[in-house]
Amino acid sequence: SFASHSVGQFLRKWSLPIISGYLLTGILSGPYVLVMISGEATASLRMLDELALSCIAFAAGSELHLQELRAHSRAILYTLAALMTATFTLLFTTMLIFTEVSGMFRSLPGYGRLAVCLLTSTVLMARSPASAIAVVKEL
Repeated sequence: SFASHSVGQFLRKWSLPIISGYLLTGILSGPYVLVMISGEATASLRMLDELALSCIAFAAGSELHLQELRAHSRAILYTLAALMTATFTLLFTTMLIFTEVSGMFRSLPGYGRLAVCLLTSTVLMARSPASAIAVVKEL
């Protein structure tokens, strides 16, 4: 916690949100880079992860004020539609390239790979709102 907060404060010098420090610290200390936390430990902490995400979502929801949303609803909807379209397109394209380069899904027919890419892109889109609202809150 202290390390991630320190990294977040350090990254603010480059105008990055504090949550970037939390994410970077988690990636570095996790089982894939510095292996400070083993894969088994991260699996056993899954419930804590879900609890933390629900707290983030609750905190993000408390930052939304209905009167402000109504006053800017058209601009919010256009911006949201553009961001979701761009993000989904980027995720989907990345997944298509990944499945082709990695050969991971070569045994699937073309429509099977397409389904995997669509599903993965949709799941990744669904996981991102809490982090996005945390960044918006900080701005």
